[in-house]
Amino acid sequence: MTHSSIKKAWWSSLLLSSCLLASQSSFQTRFEARGTYDGNGYQSHRHRLGFFQKYSTDHLQFEGSFRLQAEGLSVQDHSLVDLRDLFVGFKTGPVFLKAGWQQVVWGEAFGFYFADMVNSKDLSELGLGDLEANRLTIPLLNLKYIVSGSSLQLIYCPSPTLSRIAQPGSPFAFPFQSAFGALPVAVSTERVPPSWTHEFGARVTHALGATSLAAFYFNGLDRNPPFVSQLGPSVMITRPFYRMNSLGLSSSTDLGGSVLRSEFLFRPDQQYQVVAPASLSGSVSPTWIGVVGWDMPRETWQVGFQVSTSVRTLSLANAGADTKEQLSIRVAGTLTSQIEWELISSYLPHDGSGLLQPKILFPLSPHLEISLAGDLFLGGESSDFGRFTHASRIVGEFRAHIGSL
Repeated sequence: MTHSSIKKAWWSSLLLSSCLLASQSSFQTRFEARGTYDGNGYQSHRHRLGFFQKYSTDHLQFEGSFRLQAEGLSVQDHSLVDLRDLFVGFKTGPVFLKAGWQQVVWGEAFGFYFADMVNSKDLSELGLGDLEANRLTIPLLNLKYIVSGSSLQLIYCPSPTLSRIAQPGSPFAFPFQSAFGALPVAVSTERVPPSWTHEFGARVTHALGATSLAAFYFNGLDRNPPFVSQLGPSVMITRPFYRMNSLGLSSSTDLGGSVLRSEFLFRPDQQYQVVAPASLSGSVSPTWIGVVGWDMPRETWQVGFQVSTSVRTLSLANAGADTKEQLSIRVAGTLTSQIEWELISSYLPHDGSGLLQPKILFPLSPHLEISLAGDLFLGGESSDFGRFTHASRIVGEFRAHIGSL
């Protein structure tokens, strides 16, 4: 039994025993079946079965959830089990403490991860996806103090992990063969640091009239570091465990019928992927990130606009554009019979690429629904979105659940 398994078993026994003290409970079981087709003969299917349980009293809260996932690709099949939430929370007065595997969400942006930096992510696919489902839980001590419209949050992670990346053969996998030709390539899938590593962060919020303000700092692993290659008889690809500092501000203002959102981040040690002939490496540069969004919710429809920019203060060769902008719009609504539709469109002015994501959802009953969606990647073959044009696809999904949370 590995050290990691022992730690998880210890945490699990501690957290599960707390449910005996609870007086209120709720549960839910979810099943999802999804199939995709991209027009190039690449098909995939993904099945997820999730179990969710909550217990609570006036002072104690317990949540536990697991997800079993089987996925089939045109080239291979694989399966995994994700520990979702498994934590116990204790509340007394203005203090709330949660310990265990959980999610912490910072930031105000939609559709893409900017200030949402605490948890690792499932990045095995681009395009459509449930951001909450793609967020992978990590063990945390999460302390929050709330008083008079303000709060202080302190978090500590004793065992961080990197984000999950696409499997070899997936249309979203990094094109290693384009850099190394016919040389055999081996890619390390290690996501846990070889030695003990810890992370910590803090967030302060304050309500000022109709505006909610937040300032935050996080010191932890770069969740999606660049690939580094080592040449020999074959090419060995690894993802080093780089530390990264992030400082930021965010705000949300209710304008009476619409909401104005913003995020501003500074990362003094952001790593970037450098692609040179027969070589992959990382290079560092201080980076500024800004995001501004405007949401207009209505009774049967809603629209949101978002503009973001990322600026490197150092010019890096073979590492893409030093300045990147992104324009996004999200339009959604409800038709007759509670049919829901959504369209997210993203455009990158620096390389002219884009992504269209339409979706329509048909509820069959309070517990059953089906949806039809798509990802359409546009642009040149070397652009950020255009390099995935071969992965443009149609997605069909069936969902069912029993119970409620």
